[in-house]
Amino acid sequence: MTDVRFLGIRFRSNDHKQWFLIQLFVLLSSSLLYSFGNMLSIVILLVQVSIQIIVTGAAIYAIRIKRFQTQVYSDDCIWFNPLLSVVHVTIFSLFYFRSG
Repeated sequence: MTDVRFLGIRFRSNDHKQWFLIQLFVLLSSSLLYSFGNMLSIVILLVQVSIQIIVTGAAIYAIRIKRFQTQVYSDDCIWFNPLLSVVHVTIFSLFYFRSG
């Protein structure tokens, strides 16, 4: 695999760079929607966390169980996606459960 640099960040592959940028955009746009604090924000949170769980499960299956060598999944997927779920839940909680 060849490393890809983007804005000073090193990615293992172009796929990882694209996933990171997509998730960054989704996190920022979701944060705006979380600020409304309505039922839509709960649905968006559940969808985002579900996606992260599915991708993490696929990475664990491909890397740890099947021992595939792939450019799409890496050990980074196993820690990045659950961490991103925690970030989504934290940001959602800050907006949704704020006292006001």
